[in-house]
Amino acid sequence: MTYVMSDIHGYYKQYKKLLNKISFTEEDTLYVLGDIVDRGPNPMNILLDMHMHVNIIPIMGNHDELALRAFIRLKKYSGKSYYTNCEQGDAKLLRYWFYVYDGENTLSDYEKLSADKQKLIVDYILTFASHKIVNINGITYILTHSGLPPGATPDNLDSFSRYDYLRAEVNLSKILPKETILISGHQPTFLICDEYKGRIYRTENQIAIDTGGGTGGTFCCLCLETGEEFYTK
Repeated sequence: MTYVMSDIHGYYKQYKKLLNKISFTEEDTLYVLGDIVDRGPNPMNILLDMHMHVNIIPIMGNHDELALRAFIRLKKYSGKSYYTNCEQGDAKLLRYWFYVYDGENTLSDYEKLSADKQKLIVDYILTFASHKIVNINGITYILTHSGLPPGATPDNLDSFSRYDYLRAEVNLSKILPKETILISGHQPTFLICDEYKGRIYRTENQIAIDTGGGTGGTFCCLCLETGEEFYTK
C-alpha cells in the first residue's frame, strides 16, 4: 500500500502510533510531505527512523529547510558559543527559527546527537525532494508540502526549483486536469473550514492532509489505494 502523512512537527510518539495503525511494513511506501521538525520534543528520532527505511520518502517542508540552514551555519561555532558570538546574519536566522518556527526543541534535540549522527541528519535532509508524482489506479497524485508554484502544471513540475515549491501557497481552488489530484500539507485544515478541524479536507482534485497535529490537534495518514483515513485521535 501507498500512504501519505505530513506535518509531524517533532511528535515521535504520534508518528509511531500512525505507523502502527497502518501496520506499516517493508512492502508499503510512505511519503512524508514535509515539516518533520520543530514544535514537538523528538524530531531527531523521527528523522533517524525515516532514514532507516528506504520505503519512507521525504518531501521538504519550510520548517525542514530552515532547520537545515541553521544546522549548516552553526557548524562553524564550537559548543553553544553561537548564543553570544554568532554573526549578525546567523543570529537573525536563529531568532526567526526560534520565535516564528518554534525551533528550540529541534536544536536542543540535534545537539544531543554525536557529530556523526548530526552529519547524517544534515546529509539526509539535503536529499529531501521538492515534490513527487505517484500513479495509482489510474489517478496521478502530485505530492508537495504546500502546493504548486505559480505556472506549474502536471507537465512541467520538474522545471521548478525546491525553493519555488517552498514559496508556494496552498491554493485549493486551483483546477487540475482530470484524474489528477494534488495532495499537500502545510495549512491546517481547521484554517480552511472549521468543520474539518482534525480531519482531512478534500475537493474534486485536491486533498489537504495537515490535520493540525503540530498545533495540538490530531495527526493523520491517508492510504492512496483505498482512500482510508487513519488518525491518532
